[in-house]
Amino acid sequence: MKSLTVTPFIRDSFENYQKSACGITLDIGRQRINQEELISLIDFVKEKKMIESFNEMRKGKIVNASEHRSALHTSLRDPSPDAPHAAEVHQTLEAFCKFAEDVRNWKWRGCSGGRITDVINIGIGGSDMGPKCVYNALRPNKPEIKLHFLASADGVIFDRITSVLDPFSTLIVISSKSFKTQETRANTMEILDWLKKAGIPEKDFKHHVVVVSAKPDAAEQFGLPKENFFPIWDWVGGRFSVWGAIGLPVAIALGADTFKRFLAGAHAMDQHASIAPLQNNLPALMAMFAYWNSEKLDVSSYCFLPYDERLRVMVDWLQQLEMES
Repeated sequence: MKSLTVTPFIRDSFENYQKSACGITLDIGRQRINQEELISLIDFVKEKKMIESFNEMRKGKIVNASEHRSALHTSLRDPSPDAPHAAEVHQTLEAFCKFAEDVRNWKWRGCSGGRITDVINIGIGGSDMGPKCVYNALRPNKPEIKLHFLASADGVIFDRITSVLDPFSTLIVISSKSFKTQETRANTMEILDWLKKAGIPEKDFKHHVVVVSAKPDAAEQFGLPKENFFPIWDWVGGRFSVWGAIGLPVAIALGADTFKRFLAGAHAMDQHASIAPLQNNLPALMAMFAYWNSEKLDVSSYCFLPYDERLRVMVDWLQQLEMES
């Protein structure tokens, strides 16, 4: 009977198997690869110019061949004035962060003059998963403003959310790149009807509804003023969009300062990924081991096991990121 050869863990032959950057430590000690194979893998990645390709993406190179688009989510969190689309990104960031603080400080109120206590986010895919993941990870135990998420066109979920809310103290954030998604359109019509049935006339929807979209006239289509509109762009995939105006509900619930610190942390990792040597580069190492496990060890799947309830939604978000990417 042929014996099965098991590749030893890298920690058996390599002392420096814990890598740290940006407050995160990556333990690669249980990867089934020896030191010689790791060196060979790093040389292979150098030949493929992975870091150079990442930096070209950050500069705006077309990486979505099917739609001939860039993938510039890194620009959404880049404070540099030289980043692609920097002017419009920073202008939008300041606009929706100011709006978020106005809601938090009671400057933006409902049509009856009362403060906003709840926000309903209507969106699906990246317009739902990203904000929901960040909110669940970072929200305090007793948030001053609570977030609720409507994604699928499920009447039970709709009723469970709206039945415990006061429409006069609720803000609706409708997020859709094109407004072609049936679930988002259905939930939008239902929520506007909910406001109307509560006695809020359409002329006062401007106190309770804002729109995040790539369609410049999206707010006007709902009879809302331009200041109720925050743009997103087709050069950012929905699954990466939480770093822009799709993150507005998060900024409202957690505060603009917390949201900007969230962006700063992501940008710090972008910088690390751009310049760190491959042997110490956390994102590059994770990519390399994903390739190695799949191609060399025939491992066709992997799992994400959060040992903290606050990260439970991250499983769904990562699944979407992996499957759509």
